[in-house]
Amino acid sequence: MKHVLAIIVLCLIGSVACAQGKLPVHLKVTTPEGTTVQMGDIIKGDLPVVITFWATWCKPCLSELESLKDIQNEWQGKVRIIAIAMDDSKTSAKVKALVSGKKWPFEIYQDINQEFFQAMNFTSIPFAVVVNSEGAITYQHSGYSPGSESALIDAALKILKK
Repeated sequence: MKHVLAIIVLCLIGSVACAQGKLPVHLKVTTPEGTTVQMGDIIKGDLPVVITFWATWCKPCLSELESLKDIQNEWQGKVRIIAIAMDDSKTSAKVKALVSGKKWPFEIYQDINQEFFQAMNFTSIPFAVVVNSEGAITYQHSGYSPGSESALIDAALKILKK
């Protein structure tokens, strides 16, 4: 009986990992200027991609993005960073002004309808993933604490070494 239970648990864990192991590349996001782009087109290229989901009202999110900006010399030219704002229609107008003021060196997109939030089944932000050019998620973390920005970059750089 214990073996059967262990197999069931492993199967469930495996199916959750498989469900969350791939970025939903069919979903679309918009630029702050209003251009709609499919996620699969955004992640194409030779460099690993860090995608961080954030919102203008989320203090830990802003701290994470500022910390990524601070270590720009460690990742620029080696890793692409994409920041997807999860602000809804009420707060989405703030995104462009905030990004402009912060001068973040990232690609910025918006998920106003929160399709990623639903498709990826994460429950809080900031939420970050590292993906390869095929959309396979190789690393993910939720929340922010000082130093976690370096872990993101390290996880992305490991893709280059493979």
